[in-house]
Parts: sequence; structure tokens; C-alpha cells
Amino acid sequence: MSHYFEHLDFYNNPVRLPKEYRNDPIAFLEKFFCDYHLVDLRTFQDEILETCLTTDSPPFDNPEKRADIILLHKNMELLFEAAFLILKKHEADEEKRNRKDTTADE
Repeated sequence: MSHYFEHLDFYNNPVRLPKEYRNDPIAFLEKFFCDYHLVDLRTFQDEILETCLTTDSPPFDNPEKRADIILLHKNMELLFEAAFLILKKHEADEEKRNRKDTTADE
């Protein structure tokens, strides 16, 4: 069993995200998507998936574990896309506010 299950209260919360980004997660999304594009993330995920599915090493020698990693892979891609859209919506909203403020000042 994973050691994460021994401390559920702790690990069911952000533990690696620095405090500055906990207070402003959009700032992290801006940094993240500046460093990585969706195509990069998809490529990395495919490489991880292929590695996991082609190894005979535990835990991926078990068909159920391989099925779990495929589902996680698909859901992580959806998570990346959702985070990307959240960031794009935030940027568009900021741009609208800035235009509105500029127009109000004139």
C-alpha cells in the first residue's frame, strides 16, 4: 500500500504547491503553461504511458494496474486541457476588465 494512504488528511491537500501559488493558483497556471504547451504535455504523457505499459516490472506487470495507468493518463490529459481553458478564460476576463477600465478612464 502506498505511504500516501497513511496520511490522508495531509496528502488530500496541496503539499508541493508553494504558498504563493496556493493563494493565487492562476499564477501557477500562467507559469506552467508558459513552460509547457499542450502538445508537450501530451507527448510526455504518451512516453510515460508507453514506458509503463511495455515494462514487465511491478506494479505494471498486472493488467489491472495497466488499466489504472491508462485511465489516469486519459484523465490527466483532460485535467491539462481544463487547466489550460481556465487560464485562457482568466486571461480573456482580465483583458476585458483592462479594456473596460481604460474606456472608463477616457
